[in-house]
Amino acid sequence: MLSDGHMLSSKWLGFRVVVVAIVSLSIAFFDSSKSNINWGASLLISGVGGICLASWFQLLTNRPGVDWSDPFGLTKPFFPLMRYPTRYWAVIAVGMIFGGALGFAKELVEHGQKVAFSATFLLLGVAILLAILLRMSDRQSIR
Repeated sequence: MLSDGHMLSSKWLGFRVVVVAIVSLSIAFFDSSKSNINWGASLLISGVGGICLASWFQLLTNRPGVDWSDPFGLTKPFFPLMRYPTRYWAVIAVGMIFGGALGFAKELVEHGQKVAFSATFLLLGVAILLAILLRMSDRQSIR
């Protein structure tokens, strides 16, 4: 029988898998022919998204009750967002990266075009991870 602590940590790992799967599959199987996103918009959206998230993290710096520890811990809680912002966004970023990469490959194989839509999510996921790493490096330099 599993201890309560182990069951709780397994719950968070399972929840992460479900969230990443839903986000990834939603992006990968979206009909990109319904999108008007081009490469310029893709780069703009991902760049602005990463900058805005990094700025938001900075605004949360002195907010009481925010847990900045172990943003990539697989068995720790990542919800609610305002309590665990870096963990929450790390899960979303992984889903976006997987979904973007899967959608990118799918569009290349099926049509050889319209990959900017999927690339937007791939790049946005990378921008989110960079914002998290920037936040963590800021916290390390403060100590």
